[in-house]
Amino acid sequence: MLLDGGRVRAEGAPGEVLREPLLAEVYRTPIDVLPHPRGGLVVRPRRAR
Repeated sequence: MLLDGGRVRAEGAPGEVLREPLLAEVYRTPIDVLPHPRGGLVVRPRRAR
């Protein structure tokens, strides 16, 4: 479940909810969602280039 301002913004499996465009909109910053080598996902703010 992803909350935005106390309201449910998205529900579902992590792979469905933890999507870069949706997270960037909620957190108001560019986000990278990367696979972790041991399974699961890593969510982090995108680095400036």
